[in-house]
Amino acid sequence: MRVQDLIPDREALITSDYYRRKNQLVQNRSASLKAQGLTAPQIQAIEKAQQMPEDVGMATEIITGGPTRNKDILAGAGIGERVRGMVDQINWDYAVIERLNPNDLRTELIPFNLGKAVVQKDPVHNLLLQAGDVVTIVGSKDMRMPTERQTRMVRVEGEVAAPGIYQAKPGETLSQLIGRVGGITPQAYLFGAEFTRESVRKQQQQNLDLVIRRMEAQSLTASANLAANLTGDRAAQAATLQQQQQAQQRAQIDKLKSMRSQGRVSLELEPAVMNETLPDRSLTLDSSSFKLLQNQLNVLPSLPLEDGDAILVPSLPAFVSAVGSVNNENVMIYKAGRTVGDIIKAAGLTEDAEVSEAFVLRADGSVLGRRATGFFSSFESLKVMPGDTVVVPSRVDRESGYNFLVRGLRDWTQIFSNLGIGAAAIRTLRN
Repeated sequence: MRVQDLIPDREALITSDYYRRKNQLVQNRSASLKAQGLTAPQIQAIEKAQQMPEDVGMATEIITGGPTRNKDILAGAGIGERVRGMVDQINWDYAVIERLNPNDLRTELIPFNLGKAVVQKDPVHNLLLQAGDVVTIVGSKDMRMPTERQTRMVRVEGEVAAPGIYQAKPGETLSQLIGRVGGITPQAYLFGAEFTRESVRKQQQQNLDLVIRRMEAQSLTASANLAANLTGDRAAQAATLQQQQQAQQRAQIDKLKSMRSQGRVSLELEPAVMNETLPDRSLTLDSSSFKLLQNQLNVLPSLPLEDGDAILVPSLPAFVSAVGSVNNENVMIYKAGRTVGDIIKAAGLTEDAEVSEAFVLRADGSVLGRRATGFFSSFESLKVMPGDTVVVPSRVDRESGYNFLVRGLRDWTQIFSNLGIGAAAIRTLRN
């Protein structure tokens, strides 16, 4: 008996579990459970327990050889995961025979090229099998495959010609994929594009968890030192104040624990270059302006795509924001030429504002502080872009929510650059 006798063709490697997973896409679970004699409450309980996290929204899906159905079970967010999990990706370049040597009872591994043995019918790799041999087929779930052989599902949405989930080609970059699916729309704001990557999200989350542990340790150390120094008539008053501060710090740490890193990668696009390539959106989109519009894709970094990447191209926002220690913490209408100083002046500063630590959360995900610009005057003269958020922290002598957060770190920009918690975290920590 040889390898080809055991595995005559590709179809022999399709597992029964594959058909089970495929049938689940078209099964009427309620009818199936009812046929088993279960009552309505029991069926509802089972369906609720089996409901998947992406059970939201409605869509229509056509399965070849099957009916068209409303996809109220699996939403578009799970397409990539379903496709990825539907087919067992086989490593056709490698398989191995495990054989027990009868002389010394040691296990021998005999590798061979599965593709050449099964597909190409190469006699060199059509090895002779012996009784007791175990042939192991390796898949992508068992061993990491070369990048060019991995399935890369990328989510593209927002102001693009054809939003959807696409399989990226080996080495394909972000600009190439967007161009392949039709490019961007006239309303696209490429500078504010949100590009997220799963590997980055995991690293950011690890950084965030590390910061939280550091904050907890600092809080305990500070409390212990203060308790050791409490003496005299004001000891009781100081102890009460200490308890209040500890409660506030614990509340802020709990809020930080509830946050999740986004995995956003700043595309580091130059604002000046983006402004130069923007066509007049009020004009009819003719061939020349369409070409100019698509030329914006050339400024995107040549970053090869990975499985699980996602890109959201928003429409051009008409506002900028000012938050933190300002009198008017609100959204302002964007006007071309406005600077950081203009936004701070319009928002107004509170008495405890630490304007020297102000920074800008740019629409592209980057963070720019006064230290990055060199002089405060140059920071104030920095032109804001649509969607930017100007943040003015409070002085650290008042134990506010995010003041406690910043004490254990180098500066504000480190928080948002390394932890990836986004601008929404500012208001959460302030409340």
